[in-house]
Amino acid sequence: MSKSEGLTFEDLKHNYHKISWGFEEHRARLESSNPRLLHWIGSIDYDGYVREKSLSYLIDNYQPGDENRILLRLEDWVLNIRNIAFEWTKNNFHRLSIKQIDNNYRLVLYLAIKQRPYIFSAVKTIELSLIEKLEKISLKEFKSLHSNFRSYLYNLALPKNKNIRSFLIQDKDPINRLLLLKLFDYSELTQEEASFLKQDSCVLVKKQFIYYRLRQNVKIEQAELTELALDKNKSVRELAGYYLTKYYGVNLYELYKSKTNYQFYYIADFAKREDLRYFLEGMTSNKRIRLLCFKAICHIKPELARQFDLKKLILENNQFRQLIKKRILPTLSLTEFQEFRSVLFLEPYGKVIYLSLLYKKSYWHFIEESLDLIIDYPTSEIINLFCRLYGQKINIYRPVSNEQKQAIIAKIEHLAIRSASGDRLSYLIPKLKFAIKNA
Repeated sequence: MSKSEGLTFEDLKHNYHKISWGFEEHRARLESSNPRLLHWIGSIDYDGYVREKSLSYLIDNYQPGDENRILLRLEDWVLNIRNIAFEWTKNNFHRLSIKQIDNNYRLVLYLAIKQRPYIFSAVKTIELSLIEKLEKISLKEFKSLHSNFRSYLYNLALPKNKNIRSFLIQDKDPINRLLLLKLFDYSELTQEEASFLKQDSCVLVKKQFIYYRLRQNVKIEQAELTELALDKNKSVRELAGYYLTKYYGVNLYELYKSKTNYQFYYIADFAKREDLRYFLEGMTSNKRIRLLCFKAICHIKPELARQFDLKKLILENNQFRQLIKKRILPTLSLTEFQEFRSVLFLEPYGKVIYLSLLYKKSYWHFIEESLDLIIDYPTSEIINLFCRLYGQKINIYRPVSNEQKQAIIAKIEHLAIRSASGDRLSYLIPKLKFAIKNA
């Protein structure tokens, strides 16, 4: 295969450590048909003379996008090549559109975090140009940039650039919105910023804004803590509830019990046995309330949960599934659990869900039924799950009936005939044989 085969602009664009060789072979293939790609490849050649010639070609015949290869050479280990790239950067980086720079944001960040002294001047040139561009950028333009690049620009422009600061509270990435807490003290926040942070819908922002004010000894009003203690997210309720009780002596349980809407069911956070009747009644309500109540029932008396349609709940969402796996599955017999098989198999990823739960219940049944599915429905999801779970525990001493042992051995032999040499299953088959024969 030719060394140039498989090398494309996209392959090279984000690969900052790749080195090419055999430039003459590349030249024979590409000089007439695609000289630009030829010199993208040449700009990372192991030979410094080739890199310099290709860099000069790209500069002399510049097309939008070539800045990717030119800027990368700012960190070249050959001084003359670095200088050529630096000259171009000084004279041309400011001409690039913000969209072009955003297309190369990974490279800009890559250069920015370099600690080598010889790259500092180039990075400073880039940063000064970006600061100038940010003075004129519109909110629409800024919002279209990649999230990590926006984060870099916030850190670059703030606290001086008021225009960029006004964008921060509207940023769609909560990690970026949290930069307000990193870059400014509470006393420096505007009333609008503080208000936005209080009303933020992101759980992470809500919690971090509480911690942020507590660290700075800012009093959080009882009304705000009460509102947060009634949040839909349990971790927010717990955090706000702790300080509501600590600072204002509010009994959180009584607060929830005084409510007449869905917030009443936040008493499930306490999972008191005396409230079991409310939780059983709540299982006829909407999904949010059912989940709250089901958690409490599983905590108080797991066997009661078996009266509900577990087959339906296990498919409803992952939270119900995790509760059933941890709290209900241990109370079911293997036969009872295997009744879930048919309903689970009707759903997307149902076979994977079933096998994951079966693994917790019976190891050898997991092996046997996994082998059945791999033989009949060899999907990558099932094979990956089987390969991942097979070796997680020591299983050679787990009891297995002679009848099941023989059935598993037969399936392993069948699979051995079908498996291609070198694939993941062919690697596991000898281990499976050893484990089952010695079980």
